[in-house]
Amino acid sequence: MTTLTRNADLFRQIADQIENDPESYNDGEYIGLDTFALCRITAGIAGWACLLTGWRPERGWPAYVVKGGESRHIDEVAAEALGITADELSKLGAWWNYHADGSDADALRRIADGAPIGGAR
Repeated sequence: MTTLTRNADLFRQIADQIENDPESYNDGEYIGLDTFALCRITAGIAGWACLLTGWRPERGWPAYVVKGGESRHIDEVAAEALGITADELSKLGAWWNYHADGSDADALRRIADGAPIGGAR
């Protein structure tokens, strides 16, 4: 069994992004290479985890990102980059969407410090 180490630095980078530019966080807003959303990822926690680690939306494949010629699903990349399981990423997304207003960057900092996902508020 693989032991995951939470990437506290990346959680803090996402928190800083949200705090410094609250309008840039919107899990319902797509960011991509064109206006027709032929390639897109949402500007939520998973999207920012990918962007901040050098991954970019892949043209023609919603929810896929590319880096160095490698194409992967956004959730796979984000969970790996954040050092959490796919289940934790799902819980984090669901919790954040229903309980945070996008400006509560401190909740992500608490998660970075070891608070349980879904209970950092």
